[in-house]
Amino acid sequence: MPRRFGPSTPDSSLDESSSRREFLRRTVGAAGAVGLASTAGCLGNLRDDVSPPPSAAAGTAATAETALSADEFDAFVERQRDRYGDSGVWGIAGTEPDHDLRFDGAWTGTVGLGSDGEPRPQPDETGDLRAVVDAAVAAYTAPEGDGSGEERYQLWLWAAGRLTGGEGGGALTRTSALRRLEVGVTLDGDGAEMGPYTPGSDLTEGPASIGPSAMGIGGPSTSFPIHSGTVRVAPERTSFDENAVAVQWRGDTDRTQSVNGTCAASWAADSGPSFDLSTRVAADRRRF
Repeated sequence: MPRRFGPSTPDSSLDESSSRREFLRRTVGAAGAVGLASTAGCLGNLRDDVSPPPSAAAGTAATAETALSADEFDAFVERQRDRYGDSGVWGIAGTEPDHDLRFDGAWTGTVGLGSDGEPRPQPDETGDLRAVVDAAVAAYTAPEGDGSGEERYQLWLWAAGRLTGGEGGGALTRTSALRRLEVGVTLDGDGAEMGPYTPGSDLTEGPASIGPSAMGIGGPSTSFPIHSGTVRVAPERTSFDENAVAVQWRGDTDRTQSVNGTCAASWAADSGPSFDLSTRVAADRRRF
């Protein structure tokens, strides 16, 4: 689909649009900045410093041509509900909550970590995997434009990780532990502009609630379990200047775990969402 800019507007309108986006960044987005500052000194623990866990990352380009339809996304959601239970795409609710926005497309990704500690981007099977993370980003369109020549969206971010039990071994074998999982977006395309995001601070107790990140846009919300560890934005991959945000979980568990987040975004009118979707996982072998 060709991308094009929206209709031209007078300089005063452009100034107003720019001011509005800057206001959103400074106000609602300030909560995210607090979260970044509060966690900047806690990026790792002693265990990671001594021996960082093996990790894997994968990415995919999200465009109109690669988007899932509403029916395809519903089928994906159902599969993940069967796989992850309350840690599925819509968390404890199980199904998409009522809201006023229009579905505009969804994109998915998977990354695995082999039993040998090597990355397995987009694995077809899980037989030789230590851990795997499934992820999705769904885009919802604001009900109506504001005359600024741009379309506003609310992005719904989700990822869940699990151990696969594919390593085998006897009773004395060191057990696997899920250590990190992450989903992120980096916006591109005509007029791409990132707005406020959630979570705005560390989440350590479940059920944790996630909802719309910007006033006046609305969108879905839900709650999801946190069995242990911390859910937060990843400071090293979250930046307004880079139009990027990533939501991660860090901890040490042999259970499934998920993360949810939201991000307000805008693109030029008639351009549609365009971004890079990234997925990350880390898992290691527990030491005795």
